Amino acid sequence: MIENPAKRENYLKSFAVYVDDREVYAKATADALETPCSRWSAAD
Repeated sequence: MIENPAKRENYLKSFAVYVDDREVYAKATADALETPCSRWSAAD
């Protein structure tokens, strides 16, 4: 859990996803993740 309110707010807006131990990944991979992740956002 992030205790610092400013950092917590920042991380709630933006985060990194690692695929195969890499932060940077192909557009097709990002597109495949976008829909499931957007459901989390809609649940808020």
